[in-house]
Amino acid sequence: MAIPKVVLLGGPPSVGKSAVARCIAARYQYNCIPTDDIGKAVGAVTTIQTHPGLHAFDDIDYQEYFTTTSVDSLINHARQSHEIIYPALEIIIRTHSTWGDPLVLEGYALWPEWVMAAGFTSTGAVWLTCDDQLLEERIRSQVSFYHGASDEEALIANFLRRSSRYNQLMVKSAMECGARVIRVQFSYSVEDVADQCVSALVEE
Repeated sequence: MAIPKVVLLGGPPSVGKSAVARCIAARYQYNCIPTDDIGKAVGAVTTIQTHPGLHAFDDIDYQEYFTTTSVDSLINHARQSHEIIYPALEIIIRTHSTWGDPLVLEGYALWPEWVMAAGFTSTGAVWLTCDDQLLEERIRSQVSFYHGASDEEALIANFLRRSSRYNQLMVKSAMECGARVIRVQFSYSVEDVADQCVSALVEE
């Protein structure tokens, strides 16, 4: 089955975007880039003076930050950093959809409203969602993320609340702009989710 030259895969943290993106990229011999890597690259050539929204947390312990910061602030901070890097993502998408190599680009910086309004050619997009129980299982499986925190359970709970809230906002945005959403279930393997994504992309 032929899929678009550029595949965009969005969704909340811990929904499984990276694994599914790598699976699709391997099937079709596409390149695969996480938006987090683009954010790090942009961060490397900017400063807190030029882009405070991207560097505000450089010197903060991330475990303490995710434990003590309110969900609203966590969402706002993420949105600020995503707004900064999105122009770079848009250039990458437009480049690869024309003369560049085929690409799978994944990350929660891909906001449905922005992507659907961009008018990309040769590009297909899917957003993954799941319930809070699956998000929590995925978060708890990433032991290195919370191990050693001053209050591990508080960190997990607050990070889950942030991911859950982002998930709700993302689904609302996707529904409003007609973006494709796939709900990931406990029983789904990475291959299962990749199959559903490919089917959705082929139907576009």
